[in-house]
Amino acid sequence: MLKWSIHKYYLFAVLTLVAKMSYGQNFNHKVYAEVQKVESQEELLLEYERLGPKISGSPGLKNTFLWLLDYYKRIGVDYLRIDTFIYNDEAHYNLVAGYLGRNISRRIMVSAHYDTKGGPGVNDNGTGVTACMEIARLLRGRPIQTGIEFIHFSAEENNLIGSQHYVNNVLGRNDSSLVFLLNLDQLGGTKNNSENNKIYCERDEDSPLQNNNASNAITQKLAQCADLYSNLAPVISKAYNSDYMPFQQAFYVITGLYQYSEYPFYHSKNDLLLNIDIGVHKEVIKTAYAFLLLEADSISLSISNKNKVAMHIFPNPVKKEFTIDVPKEFGESKISLTNTLGQNVFKKEVRVGRNKIVFDHDTGLYFGSIKGSKGQMGIFKIQKVN
Repeated sequence: MLKWSIHKYYLFAVLTLVAKMSYGQNFNHKVYAEVQKVESQEELLLEYERLGPKISGSPGLKNTFLWLLDYYKRIGVDYLRIDTFIYNDEAHYNLVAGYLGRNISRRIMVSAHYDTKGGPGVNDNGTGVTACMEIARLLRGRPIQTGIEFIHFSAEENNLIGSQHYVNNVLGRNDSSLVFLLNLDQLGGTKNNSENNKIYCERDEDSPLQNNNASNAITQKLAQCADLYSNLAPVISKAYNSDYMPFQQAFYVITGLYQYSEYPFYHSKNDLLLNIDIGVHKEVIKTAYAFLLLEADSISLSISNKNKVAMHIFPNPVKKEFTIDVPKEFGESKISLTNTLGQNVFKKEVRVGRNKIVFDHDTGLYFGSIKGSKGQMGIFKIQKVN
């Protein structure tokens, strides 16, 4: 019986591998290695829970916004933007945190609402929020061809008011730079549920129909990433009743992830960390991270930057000057900046420690490097604005 059990195990492993290889997308060892860096978000989810209910006008909602703002400042995203709107005579805030890609005319948006209904909302939607936070941490310093922008909406639980405001008043209907929107909403699974091994991959099936085919194509890629880089089985489903809908109605391409298992604590005071499956949450983050690495073309770009160190620049975007910290081990170094055409536009010698750099050039995206005295290489990018 033992031998037969072992044989059955290997047969299952072979059949699983064959099933994975049957997808159109090939398994990428570099993507697999990268997604192993995803960490459990138990601590961040506990912090989110302790912030309490996050309904419109509550201290919990405002404190969660400030918590998110502080996090993205600390990890050093390329830019932060705040979209303010009024609902029920209260100020609400959509928060945008982004990384610039080498192709400044293209970006991917990843959304997760941070407001709740009925309780602390650990699953709905602390799991989506912390998934964004972890992916943003992992992307810090990685080269990407297509920019990646994380947006946290307020007032989703009030009939999608936050995302509707953003589309109507900030994005509009003609932003050709937005490739697609990935929405992350309720990703934690249900503690001890036998169907936690599945994940919904959501596509546009509604009118207007212009972008349904594109949504289906990108959702198939998302499902393939779940199959190849996580232990979850993807299930294609219809997108509905979350923050991607205002984008869909404005003719943008959408996709999304949502848990498959039923969740009895939805919109209740018992939507707590102890009622979700933290392991499932980690696997969903792996899926989203693998998908974004591939769609932003980060893996191929990272090969040439393998031995380079990401440098911290602030403020970014830059108006007239920026500050850069040169590590002690670099010694006396040289900094250079090139534009998107590959032309070198700036050179300067810098010292160990904090350096203020005056950069009075045209607006746009610039790629920077620092060469240390012993050949060390640091890289960064800045967005020059007026």
